Amino acid sequence: MNIETDGDNTVVSFPDTTDLDEATVRLVIEKVTAGVTGKSVVLDLAGVEQASSEALAGLILLQSNIAKARGTLALSNLTDGFRKLLKSAAMDKMFGLQKPREPKKAPGGNPALDFAAILYRGDKKALASLESALKDWRAFYGMHAKEIGVDFDWLEKSWENGPNPWEVLIDVGVLHHWVLEADHAEFLDEIVAGLKALEPAKTVPMPWDELAKTEPETEIEEFLAEVSAKLRPNNEVLVILDKGSDSYPLAMIRLDALEKVKRLAEQIEDAEVVVLGQDD
Repeated sequence: MNIETDGDNTVVSFPDTTDLDEATVRLVIEKVTAGVTGKSVVLDLAGVEQASSEALAGLILLQSNIAKARGTLALSNLTDGFRKLLKSAAMDKMFGLQKPREPKKAPGGNPALDFAAILYRGDKKALASLESALKDWRAFYGMHAKEIGVDFDWLEKSWENGPNPWEVLIDVGVLHHWVLEADHAEFLDEIVAGLKALEPAKTVPMPWDELAKTEPETEIEEFLAEVSAKLRPNNEVLVILDKGSDSYPLAMIRLDALEKVKRLAEQIEDAEVVVLGQDD
């Protein structure tokens, strides 16, 4: 195992490893996560074809530890074998490894702003924040990065060619309480509290106290589907504004606007709306 650090970036590679084991991952956790604060960690998995179930569990723990320290974890140079292994373990979404989709070009207008108008339900302050952030993202994040919970230095590196409108839209939604960015390691009652604080939830009757008592062993996506199912009688649905990360940016969308936001998302780079609950 090799570890190279360049400023805030740490790259871990496994040049002599084809089968990742638990001991190796535990060593990575021990060596890398100590002192990680708002830093980027990359696992270079070139040549790695297999991993034990314990090693995969260790990767989840590694990701969780780094996220708690406000850092980021990425996997690079994946072999086809390892990619298939992650998919079979339902971990491809966790590490943002889905195949990128080619966005469809809009015939006119700004699909991000059109999407936001529905998501924010005409909230003038939120829409003004989004327009301002898209025009000068550095000024916006310089003022609100800590409040939103994002690493400004990391954005400086990853957005050298301009901001990602989908991620900006989500972050502005978080700032104005139209989006909840939940972590897969959060307790379910904490997610309920966050959902309850969203602007649309203030006018929707929901058994929040009952949902907060859901068995903690319940899988998060199963839980979110249950929340969405309970929203539907109120003409609302819970969706994930998927950005290919291990987080769950959650939002409430009116059922009668769902098809329109799906079409708009197809026109925004890296955007996907994942509908929770009953099949549509």
